[in-house]
Amino acid sequence: MGSSLTLQILLYLSTFYFGMFMLCEFGLLIFKGMHLPYPSSGMWIDGILLILLGVIESFRLLEGQKANLTNMQNRMAVSLALCIPSSLAVIYFAAWQNYVLRLELILCIIQLGMQLIEFVLGAVELIGR
Repeated sequence: MGSSLTLQILLYLSTFYFGMFMLCEFGLLIFKGMHLPYPSSGMWIDGILLILLGVIESFRLLEGQKANLTNMQNRMAVSLALCIPSSLAVIYFAAWQNYVLRLELILCIIQLGMQLIEFVLGAVELIGR
């Protein structure tokens, strides 16, 4: 069975959206630190979590693309497993931080939607192999 073109296109587009998402989140974190009474410990937690999200999501997207092209089940399983902490981090930015801006909520909902679709398509590919 060959690779899924739909999944590959979505993973490719996700790399660009995630780059924009990270830039926006970083900019919004700086904005909130400058203009809102943000606790310093919360700022550090959000910054570290944003860096961890960047590492996890980048690795997840890379593994997903490689797994889809090479039809390797173990890499697809790793990509699907990394979807869970990545989604939890995005949910944190959408709902659990001290201040959530409307723009941030919209960006997080789009990111979660893309992750959900990628997870479903990846699971279908993994089961179908």
